[in-house]
Amino acid sequence: MKIEEDKSPSSTYFLCVTIALLTLSIWVIIMFVMFCYHLMDHFLNDTSVIMLNRGGAFGLGGFIGLISLAVGGGIVGVLGQPLTEKIKNILAYGMVIGIATMLLLPIISSIAISVYADNKGYISCEDAEYKPSWPIYRIIYYTKDDATCIELVEEVERDRPFL
Repeated sequence: MKIEEDKSPSSTYFLCVTIALLTLSIWVIIMFVMFCYHLMDHFLNDTSVIMLNRGGAFGLGGFIGLISLAVGGGIVGVLGQPLTEKIKNILAYGMVIGIATMLLLPIISSIAISVYADNKGYISCEDAEYKPSWPIYRIIYYTKDDATCIELVEEVERDRPFL
């Protein structure tokens, strides 16, 4: 009976995984920047529609966690260096902070924007909302009045006819 040695994945494998993690982290930070852009656009220009993309709120935490994984994988797999205790702790804290941010930021931002919209007299425009199979990725719209909501529904139906 032949005993096989445990082979560790090749540096090419780690390089591909590191590139995939970096690409995904870039995508989620772009989603977070778009989330912030839409909110800042409203606050600076006092628009008649507030768009809350709950999926975009996950981006900051996802970015922190994915970058931590990519750095750890890059150091160990691509460079072939062992992780020191200090680097292990930094990466572990990065992943914990990333997961905590992913869990808390969408909840906090959803509550804060909802309270802000209610205080400013906005109404929820439920007919225009994007409701995917995962409710955490909903896009919630608040409008100044019913006429703006009707216009928004027509615009959304034109842009997303498959919903």
